[in-house]
Amino acid sequence: MAEELEIVLESQEEDVREATKFTVIGKILAMKSLNRRGVVGVLQSMWPKKEVIAIREMGDEPGASER
Repeated sequence: MAEELEIVLESQEEDVREATKFTVIGKILAMKSLNRRGVVGVLQSMWPKKEVIAIREMGDEPGASER
């Protein structure tokens, strides 16, 4: 008979969180004006509050960046 193999995985939650930090950048294209607070509210509801550091408007021109 084959001997059973048991693999125990341990992780340090803080180390995993640090290793998987990321940034999401996107642009919303719409045919009509959108309520800025409404859009931010929807985006914030997509992730747990403790994980979202900031949601910011970067500008409306192509190539715009935060200064």
